[in-house]
Amino acid sequence: ISGSIALIERDFSKAEYHFRRALELNPNHAYIQGRMGELYIFLGEPEKALEFAHEATRLDPSLPPYCRECELVAHYLMGEYDRSIKVSSELLRMPRRSRAYVVAARVHLGDDAALNKTVDDLLACDPHFTVDRFTATEFYSASDFLDRLSQDLRAAGLT
Repeated sequence: ISGSIALIERDFSKAEYHFRRALELNPNHAYIQGRMGELYIFLGEPEKALEFAHEATRLDPSLPPYCRECELVAHYLMGEYDRSIKVSSELLRMPRRSRAYVVAARVHLGDDAALNKTVDDLLACDPHFTVDRFTATEFYSASDFLDRLSQDLRAAGLT
C-alpha cells in the first residue's frame, strides 16, 4: 500500500523501496511482482517492467486484467504495437486504461476500421473520456512517454 501511495505521489524512489521490501518479504506474490512492473513502466523502463509482468503471470496465470495490462503498456512503450494488441486480446475483460493504450497502439498500424472500432469501444466504456483526464492518471517520471501517448490518442480523434 505504501508503494502504491508513493507511486501516486510520484515519489518513485520511495515507491521502489516499498515494492522491493514487499518482494523481500514475499517474493512469490504475483500482485507485488505486477506492481513492480507497473513502477518500471512509469520509470520508463518497459523491458524491466516486462520481466516483472512475466513473473507475475507465471506465479498466477489468472491475474486480473488490471495486473496484466502492464505487459500491454510495456509493448506499446517499446513501439511493439502488434504485440500490444495481441496481449489485449488475451485479457478476459479489458479495463478502460487498456482500451486507451490499444487505441494509441492502433494509430500506428494503419487499419482505420480497427482503430475506429477501438475508439468506439473506449467511448462506450467511458463516454466522458478525455485525453487530459486520462493522462493525468499516468504517472510517468519523464514526459516523453506521456507526450507520445497524448499525441497518439489525439491522432485517433479523441479530445
